[in-house]
Amino acid sequence: MSKKVTILGLGWLGLPLAKKCKREGFEVNGSTTKADKSKLLRHKGVEAIEWNIGEPLKKQLKKSDCYIINIPPSNVEDFSSKIEILLSELPSRAFVIFCSSTSVYGQQNGVLDEESNLKADKRSGQELILAEEAIQQRFEKRNCILRCSGLIGPKRHPIFRLSGKETSFPVEETVNLVHQEDIISIILKILNSWDKLDLEKPLAGIYNLSSGEKYSKGKYYNIIANKFGIVPPIYSASSSSNSERFVSNERARRRFNHTFKSILEYRL
Repeated sequence: MSKKVTILGLGWLGLPLAKKCKREGFEVNGSTTKADKSKLLRHKGVEAIEWNIGEPLKKQLKKSDCYIINIPPSNVEDFSSKIEILLSELPSRAFVIFCSSTSVYGQQNGVLDEESNLKADKRSGQELILAEEAIQQRFEKRNCILRCSGLIGPKRHPIFRLSGKETSFPVEETVNLVHQEDIISIILKILNSWDKLDLEKPLAGIYNLSSGEKYSKGKYYNIIANKFGIVPPIYSASSSSNSERFVSNERARRRFNHTFKSILEYRL
């Protein structure tokens, strides 16, 4: 019997993940906040249920083996409190995968790994920290928290927002990004192994997902802008200080035997 997977948040990441899960043989459903989108997705073969975080979980979304929570906190009031309510409705034996963010580390410099201090300076990052804690407490050995760096993939890259605009970040600061493809690949590896007892290599835990490459923002964004024939960002005089903030992917790379895709490899 195939595992049943529920993806809460069928958006830019969740929808292609759902399609890949179906191809891998999983029974999949998920949620979207819009009724018209749920109908459209059903026509495309994805079982989508209209649901908003904070509402009681719809009957169709219950009784799954694994839940992937892929809901950004930025536009959700009292995000962590609503996550706690959601967790109370999930089956106690379910496995939970939570898509978090490296924003929980804030702007501190140096090499950041999963043991680094959490110093989120924005509300969304602070809410993610609380949500992570709630998940770890309720699903102690049955969760994976994926702290994703800046997301890139189909129709999504920060260069298009930065092009031609003056920046405030240090030009020598390390860029930390991760491909959509890498996130989906690692989630599938988790789905294929979360129910296998492995005492030597436990699965539950926190993992940074980042390319692991050390390019300065100035160098990287200039390369990508040139690749697409658009104007690079404008680096202000105040952004010339040397500041390294490098997100380490070593734990994820070793645990999942995963080779992260280079952030220089980007197609529209």
